[in-house]
Amino acid sequence: AQRTVSGPIVPVFERGQLVGYRITGAGTVCFTFFGEPNTNSRAQVCFNVAPAPCGAINFTALADVAWNTNGQPLAATAPCGSVAFRVVSGPADVAAGMVRPLPRQTGTVVVEAAVNPSSLDVNRDGTPDFVPPAPVRRSFEVLPVAQTITFNALGVPRADVGFRLPLSAFASSGLPVSFNVVSGSGRIEGNVLVITGAGEIVVEATQNGNEAWLPAEPARRSIVGVQPPPAVRTLLPQEISFNLPSGNLQNGFALSATATSNLPVSFAVVEGQNFARIEGSNLVITNRPAAVVTITIEATQGGNDVFAAATPVRRSFRLLPQGAQTVLLSTGVLCQGSSIRAQIAGSFGADASLRLVVSDNQGNFNGGEGFLDARLDGANILVSSQTHNLPVGTYRVRIDVATAEGTIIGIPSAASFQLV
Repeated sequence: AQRTVSGPIVPVFERGQLVGYRITGAGTVCFTFFGEPNTNSRAQVCFNVAPAPCGAINFTALADVAWNTNGQPLAATAPCGSVAFRVVSGPADVAAGMVRPLPRQTGTVVVEAAVNPSSLDVNRDGTPDFVPPAPVRRSFEVLPVAQTITFNALGVPRADVGFRLPLSAFASSGLPVSFNVVSGSGRIEGNVLVITGAGEIVVEATQNGNEAWLPAEPARRSIVGVQPPPAVRTLLPQEISFNLPSGNLQNGFALSATATSNLPVSFAVVEGQNFARIEGSNLVITNRPAAVVTITIEATQGGNDVFAAATPVRRSFRLLPQGAQTVLLSTGVLCQGSSIRAQIAGSFGADASLRLVVSDNQGNFNGGEGFLDARLDGANILVSSQTHNLPVGTYRVRIDVATAEGTIIGIPSAASFQLV
């Protein structure tokens, strides 16, 4: 009888003779048998061919890395199709065949390798020829980063009992450094070592780290406290002249002080150490506070065999927080001459005043902004009265806070308004 075949199957011939058939993929295979010529008799036999198992994914293990590394390559193969990767959980992302830790985040990262279904071979009716293998997961740890402490030299090998010695140290992480007396007669007051007795004093600087930074190796400095002998002669007195510069102090500044003895003057931050430190003869702002804080700097001169130690002089200023978010209350389309209402959150003190700043007509604060006359209407709400002077265009606003110490620049409003 004559026959026809359909589906993922091909005939196999040897020396011109049909000897069998070979399955080429998954799907439905049908054999149709026809009766004698000139008759309509026929019979059909069909069966389904299931997709073949593909095999397992070979996913190379991943190593633990610190968060400040460039990541590590992902390598996986499958007997069929192409492998794609994704981060299931943890502080990392996948791009260009690499898994990269997210900055300053630690923890366990789980990465999954799976065969992309669209990469599997299919037959003519779209049936996949293979069953994709089960996804394979690998995990690794994102580790904190090591940090170091730089403990500046104490400046003198020995000092009299009662002397106040400024201490200066900083961590490579930027985190605040703490001091403590390991041995000897001394005590710590802020960033100042007070010598309370004779003998060697060892001071240690530490930084205990956090989730992103490992604890730093402590750094030590030593000095010898000396009990001064009975005075053979009266030491000459000296005084320190120390004042803060005028103008804006919010971004740090150079320190300047003189002693009537002409001996060099030292500086230390004795209040607000979490927000400022001394570097050489400069005060450097290291962090911005959430509210106004006081920064106090002490100038000292320890004297010598001619001059007695000068009375320390302290000067203070207030460090302002970062600007708060401005909320535009007048949004949408406004006509020229309409008033603008905006609000800023926060408490800025009785001496503070608010001012309304408008961007250029492209909505940018790039030097084209200007001030609008405005009056207070409620809690930190400003209402303008000058929009008739603005050309038509799109604008954003911000509220700045002027204080005796300087101006807190507000964060511009996310919303804008259109003036027509």
